[in-house]
Parts: sequence; C-alpha cells; structure tokens
Amino acid sequence: MSNTQRLVIRGGTSVTTIFDINSLLDFTYVNLRKLWRFMFNNAWENRESITQIREWLPQAIAENEKRQAAYKIALAAQRSETESIRRSVEAYGSMATETQRKRLKESIRYVKAAESRAKSAKARYERAEKLLSIFTDMATKAGV
Repeated sequence: MSNTQRLVIRGGTSVTTIFDINSLLDFTYVNLRKLWRFMFNNAWENRESITQIREWLPQAIAENEKRQAAYKIALAAQRSETESIRRSVEAYGSMATETQRKRLKESIRYVKAAESRAKSAKARYERAEKLLSIFTDMATKAGV
C-alpha cells in the first residue's frame, strides 16, 4: 500500500496518532484490541477514524491478496526454472561444469527466498482478514 494515511484516535484529552494506517497490520492483537476498545469507548469523537478503518481494511485485504497471488506465481516460475536447471545438471552428472552447479545453487537460493516472500505475504493476508473480523466484532459489540 503505497499511500500513507494518518489515523487519529481521540478520547477526552488523550490523542493517539498513527502516522501510517498500514502499520496497524504490524500491531500485536492485544495492543490493537486495546486501541480499538479505546476508540469505540469514545465512538462519537472517533467516528471519522472508525469510518477510515472500515474503508481501509477491505482495501488492505484486497491488496495483500493480490500480493500473495503475485508471489505464488513468481514462486512457481522460479521452481520450474530451478527444476530445469537441476535436470540439466543431473543429465551431465559428474561432467557438469562448475558454472552449471553454481547456477543450480543460486537458483535454489532464489527459490528459498521466493518461498519466504510467499509465506510472509500469505501471513500478512491472513492477518488483515483477522483484523477485519476483530474490528467487525468490536464494532458490533459497541453498536457502531
């Protein structure tokens, strides 16, 4: 999410400013629940923030879903390339050149990196979905 949005949560004389709404995905669930409980306890003062989060969460889910799909495609392409390199090295056996073996090792390293990116994208997508369910539950309980 390239655009940064500021989120301001107020309660009496206290003001909490989150400079990038996307950082909510990095909060622990406990701290996020505390923040949102504070926000819903002062729902009248925070109606703009509640609306902002309601609009942002589906966008965050959609963007993380796209990112997850893109990483899956990249991972599949990298795996197929690595498999073709492995087959060529295997075909030559002990006659394979040092550059072929280095290329295979490098390709395996790229696959591991792609797997790591795909795994973190999936976790971030699932986290965004979980935040939406937590937010919806808390909003329903607060009657907002």
